[in-house]
Amino acid sequence: MGICLLILFLSILSFVKGADVNTGAILGCKPQDLESGFTIKYYSYPLLATGSNLPANTCWSKDYQTDDYLYHGGYETHGTGLLGTSKNVVNLTYSTPPQDNTGCTVYTGTMPPNYNYADQITYSNFTMLIYGYFKAPTTGSYKFVLNYVDDLIYMNLGAGNAFNCCQIANSIASPGGYLLFAEWPLTTSTSVSVDLVGGVYYAIRLLYVNRDI
Repeated sequence: MGICLLILFLSILSFVKGADVNTGAILGCKPQDLESGFTIKYYSYPLLATGSNLPANTCWSKDYQTDDYLYHGGYETHGTGLLGTSKNVVNLTYSTPPQDNTGCTVYTGTMPPNYNYADQITYSNFTMLIYGYFKAPTTGSYKFVLNYVDDLIYMNLGAGNAFNCCQIANSIASPGGYLLFAEWPLTTSTSVSVDLVGGVYYAIRLLYVNRDI
């Protein structure tokens, strides 16, 4: 089934260098070297080998539900690890192509054009790490919405929670507690509202897993 992800952003940017800005409960960043959009890393999430020893209609690993996978970079070494990277992604809307929805079948194809990733991927079973920065245009309350997630997504927001402003490479795999979470089958719609300061850039990180069609 895949993911249909709707996030209400007005400006999404990423940068290489910066410093923390204390805006209260959620830490922001002072940017340098701005780039537009999200960076996305695609990771392998192979199905289990089929066989009579597996429960009926179950061929996916439960590793994606563990703390090691979610909070300690387990996705980086699961299966064959990193498949590829795309940048400058400003639209995260995504759904898997039509298929017969037969369980334990690997489907291969390409991501939608808005993902800037033309390589073939097993869209039936893979993981995406999505990260960048959100600039709050004005001070106020901002609502983030996840709509119909299949199978799991974690969202982190703020410096030191999503990752450290100046140390993305060293801190992205060890986030803090999630701000927004959705897991199949209870994923019709989930949202959170947060107070942000205008003109400040906030680190944002999403980890999405599609375990099986």
